Amino acid sequence: MFAPTNEAFEKLPAGTVDTLLKPENKEKLAAVLTYHVVPGKFTADKLARKITAGDGSAQLTTVNGEKLTAR
Repeated sequence: MFAPTNEAFEKLPAGTVDTLLKPENKEKLAAVLTYHVVPGKFTADKLARKITAGDGSAQLTTVNGEKLTAR
């Protein structure tokens, strides 16, 4: 799981989190949450090796199918 920092949350427009927590936005919240989860077990060492093997970056596929780039 790649959890956003408090600083990232502070950059969101006011009310964004409260809006996502409403029952009618369940699907949107699920999409946001699953974007931050990569299946499998990634230790810091394993991720660092993957980044090194990728010449400084590694593509990771999240649970919702989107791509994250680790550097």
